[in-house]
Amino acid sequence: MNAMQCKMARIAAGLRVRDLADAAGVAKSTVSRLERGEPVGSRAVAAMRDALEAAGIEFLDENGGGPGVRLAKSVSDTVHDIGCAPSDTDPETDHIGTGYRQSMDKLSIGQIKAARALLDWGQAELAAASGVSEPTIQRLEAGSGRLGGRPATVAALVGALEAAGVAFIPENGGGPGVRLRAPAGTGESG
Repeated sequence: MNAMQCKMARIAAGLRVRDLADAAGVAKSTVSRLERGEPVGSRAVAAMRDALEAAGIEFLDENGGGPGVRLAKSVSDTVHDIGCAPSDTDPETDHIGTGYRQSMDKLSIGQIKAARALLDWGQAELAAASGVSEPTIQRLEAGSGRLGGRPATVAALVGALEAAGVAFIPENGGGPGVRLRAPAGTGESG
């Protein structure tokens, strides 16, 4: 688990730094140091990963598309009531914006928050990139479960995040998630 995966996972699971620290039995400063990319002991990292996995997070290996996280199917079905329509094509490469035919109303608020965390964007940065007002983003993210809002608003948010390199991962039996696409010119897709 790297620094960005920790932050994405924590946000997607709806945990505060204090919540993760308590669940992992580590200090809040340890969680913060890891999320800033500072050195943290391997036992503390393992404890945080275990706590996040217990909260329903699955960690995705790099496999050419950048490391990512997703909510486990059981958590998304029973706790968060989120999910994506199944895809008839390759679930690892068929994402929104690259051929994935997911209804945007199936995206979760957790995916949007995790995408912002992956990019290290606040709501203001997403507002600037998408043209959606910051108060609208705040209202949308205040909820839980599926992302609501007008279709044009959701499309603007998703478009801005994808343009910045985020790939939305369909539920496809493992829970929805996000990851960074491989950098241009590598010949790999995310």
